[in-house]
Amino acid sequence: MNIDMRLKLGFLDHPKIIKLKRRCGADAVLSLLRLWCYAAENKPGGILSGMDEEDIEIASCWEHTESMLPVCTELKLITKKGGNYIIHDWKDHNPWAANAESRSETARLAATTRWEKDKEKRKVKSYAFSMQCAYDEHALSNAPFLSFPYLTLPKEYAHSKEFAECWVSWEKYRHEMKKTLKQSTVEKQIKSLSKYPVGVSIKAIDKSIESGWTGIFPEKIEDKKPAQPNDQQWMPLTGGM
Repeated sequence: MNIDMRLKLGFLDHPKIIKLKRRCGADAVLSLLRLWCYAAENKPGGILSGMDEEDIEIASCWEHTESMLPVCTELKLITKKGGNYIIHDWKDHNPWAANAESRSETARLAATTRWEKDKEKRKVKSYAFSMQCAYDEHALSNAPFLSFPYLTLPKEYAHSKEFAECWVSWEKYRHEMKKTLKQSTVEKQIKSLSKYPVGVSIKAIDKSIESGWTGIFPEKIEDKKPAQPNDQQWMPLTGGM
């Protein structure tokens, strides 16, 4: 909404204003200014749409019996076009007021755009986290490890739904502790776990979560010497963070 308007310093000395004062008195000049103020606030485009002669006189606080509108139209201070009264050259003399609605619409669209972008960012973050904690049977047999696709596990691990579930719980647990797993940490943990049977690794992860540990210690579960690497087929680790 406009809170001001422009008024040229030579307003009172303009020939049209002098003639208006001569024909209708000084009150007409004041009423014209009141009408301009009304337009700046309520009809910023300068088009007095929906206003008849009486409405204009009310808006301009004109209280005399004889109407000043015919004089204003004769002097081309106000014109009429398409059934609407229009303040003459309003957009030229008050461009800031005249463009108020356009600025408001631009600001509204900008705010909407910012909100939509923020909304999309929130969606992406939410989706990313849900992807970290979700998987299905198709993913278990086909998808690589989502966080670090190049990491692999022995076939026994890659085909174990229980291990996938356990690993997801481990990553979620670390996330809740604000100790999100780094790439180098994951590499070492996977390498260490792959030396043990999958059941031992699952127990080790569960034990770490229960104990509030930040590391995984399969040796605390299995006292036997870790199995040596063999010619097992290696497949992608499945599941998601």
